[in-house]
Amino acid sequence: VEVITKLQVPFLGICLGLQLLFEKSEEDNTPCLGLLPGTIRKLDSTAVKVPHIGWNQVVQQSRESNASALFEKVPDGTFFYFVHSYCALATDEVAGRTQYGNWFASAVSRDNFWGVQFHPERSGDVGLRVLKNFLELG
Repeated sequence: VEVITKLQVPFLGICLGLQLLFEKSEEDNTPCLGLLPGTIRKLDSTAVKVPHIGWNQVVQQSRESNASALFEKVPDGTFFYFVHSYCALATDEVAGRTQYGNWFASAVSRDNFWGVQFHPERSGDVGLRVLKNFLELG
């Protein structure tokens, strides 16, 4: 934990990696890294099937922020592949959001830390573009 929280180089958390950036998770009341404010919540299974598995759109939030670097040359509303049961709700650090029952943060950033709830490695060419954009940050 100490090593990760003190990193000065770009860091990308994928899926659970995004969730670990927050303060805590309601899954077994687990403390996380605390780099972003908020609690990871279980998806609402009364509205949608959980886990969320499959393709869904990411609506980009700000083209002016640090967060937009991941989405360079990625059209707004692009579909990415998701597999998860927990999510981060909206925070100031949201770079992208997705609707599955309710809206949740599908991409976040703060300083040199980025996180995506989707799996870029399973999202074809657009996922590769996100990974390429991340690699070009450092």
